[in-house]
Amino acid sequence: GEGGSGEPGGSPLRCAAGFRRHSGKKSGGVSAMYKRAVLVFGLLAIVLGFAILVRTAYEGGGAVGFAFGALFIVLGAARLYLLRKTS
Repeated sequence: GEGGSGEPGGSPLRCAAGFRRHSGKKSGGVSAMYKRAVLVFGLLAIVLGFAILVRTAYEGGGAVGFAFGALFIVLGAARLYLLRKTS
């Protein structure tokens, strides 16, 4: 009606694509999908870091390869730590 919010019967707001803006499935302000994505990318960074380390060692070593491998492992571990700390 006039002067109202334009929501018939108080239904949830929808964006242009028809999806609800707020699903109500948030825990502590962070959605479950976001947490899952952080978990997957954190684990992927750790696996990639180990792969870089193994490949660098197989090729005979190199400071840059070992440094990048270690940094990827630390990056992944830090993401998982922060995810757990905020949960």
